[in-house]
Amino acid sequence: VDAWESESLVAAMASTARQELWAQLGDRPTPAPDVRSYTAVISAFGKAMRNERPKEGSGYAVEWWRVALEVLDRSRQGAPAARPNLFAYSAAISACARGGQWRPAMNLLDEMEFNGMLPDLVAYNAALHACRAGGQWRCALSTLRRMDANNQPMDIISLTDALGSLHTARMLEPENRAILERQMDTVFERAVAQQPPIVFAPPCLDSPEEVQLSGMPIPIARAVVLYTLRRILYLRGVLKRALPRPGHVVSDDEEELEIRQYRDAQHSLTFITGVGVAHAGAANGGTRNGKKMTRASGRKPRAKNMRLDDMDQDVSLKDYVVTMLASEFDPPLVPK
Repeated sequence: VDAWESESLVAAMASTARQELWAQLGDRPTPAPDVRSYTAVISAFGKAMRNERPKEGSGYAVEWWRVALEVLDRSRQGAPAARPNLFAYSAAISACARGGQWRPAMNLLDEMEFNGMLPDLVAYNAALHACRAGGQWRCALSTLRRMDANNQPMDIISLTDALGSLHTARMLEPENRAILERQMDTVFERAVAQQPPIVFAPPCLDSPEEVQLSGMPIPIARAVVLYTLRRILYLRGVLKRALPRPGHVVSDDEEELEIRQYRDAQHSLTFITGVGVAHAGAANGGTRNGKKMTRASGRKPRAKNMRLDDMDQDVSLKDYVVTMLASEFDPPLVPK
């Protein structure tokens, strides 16, 4: 499997006739391919879209997600040992997601359930990513409901893609903005209340006055900022609706203590984001308006699913939060 994941071999696949692949998979008298063989090839074609750069104005040279589905179909027609399992379906859904094909991804999720397979977190996350890539926020919410029905908790990837889908729609569908913002709040509050917690787990939030955002995907960080501000309004008696408790509040007595503290005195609020783009670039000899900069910590540029959209590809978390506090509130919470 490691060989299939090699970038050089993936590139070689692109120049190999598809008939040769079928010969390798199914036309040899022995050994017959089993489901692991098919799954490895499906996964390789999904990764081909990650390794191959689209040609300008024409997309990918090969629609690898279609090829992945052809391999899955070949698996369906094979011997019992070759029939698709949970891992094969998850790999095919991931390939559809990378190709921005939400409808085939959801069809595969339906097929899994029809065949008596309970999708796991990997399959659901791939479906959520396909919904986000295809701009289908209603599909993303439907997938979250399916996860609820099957008692499958979210993880940070699920939450990132669900919030990313809703935020993108919020920008593109101003007529639905109020509905989408309520849905974003609902999804995030569900994540706060989830056990085990995936956000606000200690020491992520040491107190209502100090919130650790560093390392968070931007969609999550945005939701954390909004939740924190609403919780402060609740503690001060301005907002009447109680919010799910963050990880550092474990009892009714602690909740009541925070309420008294916030109503009796003024408090400052600090969002810890890490360094900004300019500082990270200076530390590494990079430039802000050129190629992607290596961050001061040595990490790679932010992965696509950790961004709200392509525009914030080179925006640091610090710069994003400052811009958000300055532009999304009236009056601004920080100077513009």
